[in-house]
Amino acid sequence: MDFKEKYGNITFYGLTLAIIAVSFLHFSAVYYYFLNPDHAIHILMAANFKFPHDLYFWGQDRLGSLIPLLAHLIMKITGMNAVWAVSIADYLILTTGFFCISTLFKKSVTKLILAVFWFFPPLNFLDFLMIAQPFGIEMSLLAAAICFFNKIESSQPVSKRIFTVSVVSVILIISFWVSDLTIISVILFIVFPLLSYYKGNDERLSIRLKKKNIFKEPVLYVTLFWIVAGFLFIAFAKSHADRDTRYTAQMFNNLHLILLTVKNIFYQTADILKFKYEQNIYLGFFGWFSIIALIAITYQAIKNRSLPNSNKWFWFFLLQALLSLSAIVVSHWVFRNGISRRYFVPVYISSVLTALLLIESFGKKQRINITVLLFATAISGLLSSVVHIYYPKKQKAKYEVMKEFGKLGKAGIIAEYWNSYITAIAAPDMITATPNDGSYVRNKAMADSVFTQPRIYIIKDSWLDTFPEKIEQFGYTLKKVNNPFELGGGNLCEYKKVKTRKIFTYGDLKSSSEKIISDKNSSNSLIISADSSMRYKYLVYGPYITLNKGKYKVFFNLRSAKNSEHRKAAILEVTAGYGKTKIATQEIFQTDFPDTTGYHPFELAFEINSLVKNIEFRVYYVGKENLRFDYLELRQTD
Repeated sequence: MDFKEKYGNITFYGLTLAIIAVSFLHFSAVYYYFLNPDHAIHILMAANFKFPHDLYFWGQDRLGSLIPLLAHLIMKITGMNAVWAVSIADYLILTTGFFCISTLFKKSVTKLILAVFWFFPPLNFLDFLMIAQPFGIEMSLLAAAICFFNKIESSQPVSKRIFTVSVVSVILIISFWVSDLTIISVILFIVFPLLSYYKGNDERLSIRLKKKNIFKEPVLYVTLFWIVAGFLFIAFAKSHADRDTRYTAQMFNNLHLILLTVKNIFYQTADILKFKYEQNIYLGFFGWFSIIALIAITYQAIKNRSLPNSNKWFWFFLLQALLSLSAIVVSHWVFRNGISRRYFVPVYISSVLTALLLIESFGKKQRINITVLLFATAISGLLSSVVHIYYPKKQKAKYEVMKEFGKLGKAGIIAEYWNSYITAIAAPDMITATPNDGSYVRNKAMADSVFTQPRIYIIKDSWLDTFPEKIEQFGYTLKKVNNPFELGGGNLCEYKKVKTRKIFTYGDLKSSSEKIISDKNSSNSLIISADSSMRYKYLVYGPYITLNKGKYKVFFNLRSAKNSEHRKAAILEVTAGYGKTKIATQEIFQTDFPDTTGYHPFELAFEINSLVKNIEFRVYYVGKENLRFDYLELRQTD
């Protein structure tokens, strides 16, 4: 290696590492200002990874937890905190992926431009770097698979080829675990090498495969083994995850929704080119530079007829970009989620790789001109993702803000989803957080844990107008104990658990009767009544409440028109699951009423061992004489 080449390598690696370091200081979980609960979940999973339940993102059976798993190992080995461990795990994978994919390029300047696109994607594609999304990780894994695959040579011993194929297979399995959408890349990865091998265009093809004695090729059986192993692993992981049918309920758009999706994409693109998208002028420049670069590259390729036909990876990434865009258009899940810009990340990075592979096949003069254009495109994208961190004011890292919650000591926090899990990231060993029971609760065990903490706080954000004196959450009754205060950018108030005690009148319940009448002997003046015309129907039922583990008593306050005969009057029930689960039941007779002038409480005790939703209290009328309902009272007894 001469001095010039050695100096060039030092410069390349120095600039590349500088790009990676600056990116880390802006977009890693430690420094990024816009961390949200989806990011926070990865951090909390890393802090206390539970195998096998945590193999997938909380609350769903997709998005494999590679980063939390690696971060958990880093924490165990180094004692590092969860936020730092997740940040390092994320950037280690991204950095490895970059250096692997850069082996497809010959020119250092091309690799440097790729580094800017990779570590400083434009604002619309910033999710490439985010721990909450799989795009950067799945692309990095694909890059590693390509790098290893390119090392396979026919002259190698069979054992070495088997080892390399095994490594590639394991990487692709992990990639598919990380994201189901990797199926596009996996299929292309299998198809393209096989086609090139079959056509005899790859000199690394084993001699036996060239002779088409494929069934004598050990690599074939190794590949089949890993396909089966991968299927079994994914099935195992999904069997221990929380089922989420929303993703598969409707897979594809109909023609109308496809047209709406295309229309949405067109309008988003138009807003970018008009410099209107999120008022980010640099994103507009990125859009225009991208179009100009696309036209210039296409023109030059057609003019010189310089499509790299022998480079299967050019065609691989070109087809991946087109198929990814097609998947966006036809996917109903993407449409349901507002055709969010994050879904375009695979199209973005695949297009970048396609363009860079193509320009390396150009002549020197044409390559220089288009390289300058692509560099301008990359820089405008970089500015679009960085400028909002500094303008109109410098944003503070979310992690630094969340450190304030450590002042609470050991505590549980309840908030609206977008202000929930994020509060625990700086001190997951002290702070346990959950969304309120009306939000999307991704981890039921963590919600339960909130109520075992010595102090419980509620954050008043979009789900509350004021702090109520009492509030029901997850079957618990919470009572306000102190004045509100500001902390970590939120408005908090302390609450404590109290025993549940509730009154339900006819207005809180449902009934098969329409006879609402006045009764001076009742506590509420108005009551609901049943007579023989309503026999074998429910006088009252409901209110479909949630109760947590504990012992309870419910008192049904009833009045009967007669009490002289030992005749069944009603059946009292406590049920769940809309009547499918009987928790407690009791028959009452006319003779159980001490008189016919007043209302009498009938007690029904029950116990539940965990949180139960949609609990009903029912009065099933089976008598012939008039039966009246005043109210029922629920008391927690333990």
